Amino acid sequence: MTATAWEVDAGQGLVDTGIFTDPELYQRELDQIFRQTWLYVGHDSQIPEPGDYLTNYLAETEVIVIRGKDQRVRVLRNQCAHRGNKVCLFDRGNARAFSCTFHGWRYDDAGQLVGVPFLSEGYHGEVDFAGWGLQRAPRVESYGGFIFASWDPDIVGLDSYLGDLRWYLDRLLVQEFLGGVEVVGGRQRYTMPTNWKLLAENFQGDDYHVQITHASYLRVLAEESQGLRGKVNLNDRLQVAVGYPDGIAHGLGALKVGAEPKDATRELQIAEQLGPEAVEWIRERDRRVREFQRDDPVKLHLCSNINVFPNFSVVSGPNAIFGTGLLQWHPRGPMVTDVWQWAMVDRAAPEVVKRTALRELVGAQAAAGMLAPDDSENFERSSDNLAARRSSERPFHYAMAIDRDDDPGLRARLAAEGVDVDALPGLIGPYVWEVNQRQFYRYWAELLS
Repeated sequence: MTATAWEVDAGQGLVDTGIFTDPELYQRELDQIFRQTWLYVGHDSQIPEPGDYLTNYLAETEVIVIRGKDQRVRVLRNQCAHRGNKVCLFDRGNARAFSCTFHGWRYDDAGQLVGVPFLSEGYHGEVDFAGWGLQRAPRVESYGGFIFASWDPDIVGLDSYLGDLRWYLDRLLVQEFLGGVEVVGGRQRYTMPTNWKLLAENFQGDDYHVQITHASYLRVLAEESQGLRGKVNLNDRLQVAVGYPDGIAHGLGALKVGAEPKDATRELQIAEQLGPEAVEWIRERDRRVREFQRDDPVKLHLCSNINVFPNFSVVSGPNAIFGTGLLQWHPRGPMVTDVWQWAMVDRAAPEVVKRTALRELVGAQAAAGMLAPDDSENFERSSDNLAARRSSERPFHYAMAIDRDDDPGLRARLAAEGVDVDALPGLIGPYVWEVNQRQFYRYWAELLS
């Protein structure tokens, strides 16, 4: 298959399966998707002090995300300018400079070349120090502590790129009104033999699979708590297509909204098992949420999954005592994806809550957790079939309710419940909906064309 033979017909909900396997098309993705979008690289809480750094990837390119002594965050390519060796060998740490283990070229925390062995003897003192530093990502911006970078010097600002998604991020992820959030623990990493897009679109809004793929987990969740967490009811959830119909496609799934703030009774019941400190925190948290939402015409209760185009996803639990997972789908070829995940918690939460939140998230979303293996097995089996693809095979079907992107019945139901659905940014849809996936591939195809 050539890179020009694929077809994405978002209007009909048809996606050529070759886009998941074609090596030539994958190389175009690296240039036209991953070099021309904003990519998540880390969170402020991971590098709070000068010299703090972590490593990440912009597609296949490893980078160092470091806070300099001037407090500026830079994203540096982890590649010595001399012979291309890595200059940073650790996932995270603190450093004033980086030295190459090959020939010893040395770079400061801004990526500037500051040391060359045998400068006088070998180079006669003639090295262009200003021109041979580490390559820097030309654009680095953050939103609410979430750091993004891009290789495209002319890309729109991050605020514009996120668009209406910012309204949801403020309430679900940034949460400055609660004292902010922080990343805790280390990084989980594993490899899946599947295309990165299938993983990203799953978090873009594929709630269709949840009650089938994760049926056993939902049964356990309902039974083990004996009603403590309440009956698991997903059919009252929503999806949101941000950037609909022709903008940058971000998606949210399994939202729950109401005319009144979320009832914290269930969270208090769980907190009582953790002690008085947790109970006090939940009560204060509930007070702050209600104060913040006082002027919101519609109240956000929770959201299970978000995808920031192209490959940064978020997964959240059913309550405040459940960590939030930050996931990245790093492409490693047409049919290989590195999955990276971190845990995020409320910064103001007591330690007992943070430990519990981390444990709850890992129990569900770790590579051997209750949820992630369900998805992994499905993706691996689908990918086995994709690997045997023939040119005559049919496209994938994303045509659910193809001519009914907007749902008047849903709007009427929410209005009857006192919810001002028009106050929610983006296109609102029901829990089972494929508009978000169609939007994902529509925007993907636009970037490639």
